[in-house]
Amino acid sequence: MNTGAFSSLSNNFTHTKPGRANFHLLTAVYGPAARDPRLRHWAIGLKLFDAALRWAASPPPPEPKYDPRALDAALRQAARGKKLLYVERVNGGEGRRSDAHIVAHLRHLGFTVTVADQMAPQSIAHGMDLIIISSTCSKWKLANKYVNAPVPLISLEGLLSDTLHFSGRNRYVDYGEHGELLESVDPPENYLDIVGAWSPMAAGLKPGLVKFTDHPGVLKWAWPLPDATVIATLPNEPREDAIFGYPQGARMAGGFIAPARRALLPLDNPSYDDMTPQGKALFDAVVLWALGH
Repeated sequence: MNTGAFSSLSNNFTHTKPGRANFHLLTAVYGPAARDPRLRHWAIGLKLFDAALRWAASPPPPEPKYDPRALDAALRQAARGKKLLYVERVNGGEGRRSDAHIVAHLRHLGFTVTVADQMAPQSIAHGMDLIIISSTCSKWKLANKYVNAPVPLISLEGLLSDTLHFSGRNRYVDYGEHGELLESVDPPENYLDIVGAWSPMAAGLKPGLVKFTDHPGVLKWAWPLPDATVIATLPNEPREDAIFGYPQGARMAGGFIAPARRALLPLDNPSYDDMTPQGKALFDAVVLWALGH
């Protein structure tokens, strides 16, 4: 159930103020009027009530299980025949080896991977099934490319959160990082706190702390809008979300509507080679979710 729907329609939920005995005043439309989007958009108080009852009475979903082999098999099946654009800073020094290993992993899964420099035009994304933006990319050189691309997109760079409409524009308020010696007062970190274990993006990991990389390093975060599904935060920082995803059609920052699925997965330039098995499972699970599975 999308809680954002309740808040955004609260003014039109009933014809009177909340807190009164007003069930009989819940709004609804029937017949031909129900097919009018201008009416259907707001006169749905009774539908929201019924949907809440169905959700509350429905049996809980099966508890996810951490099964890397099953995840690998599902991702291989989903990757078959898919075209993936990997955007990086070609010949960029730090992170170059990690980028190469990420691309090798994606190709091993079955993706047809095209590697593009951050300066390449957005038109290169035409016909692709998935875009992954490396943390080696400069937000100033990448600018706002791929924002409107009608293709699922994963950003490994949390500092792109403002330009990608993942979050607001105030650095260290809406997005930021831990462990960057020259820019952050927060210490290096290598754990994440799983808060959305029910989602397939959590790879079946249990709620609570999970070791994301073997050694403490730089981890990025952002504060998304309520339409996003949050999977993991930084430890003891419930407002600093490290892994989250926006479904297609979700409301993102600045009133932007997601043209396809969007996700953040925080990998600093060399971090991929330091990821734990659980960290790599989270990587694969987010890729699988972005593909619509």
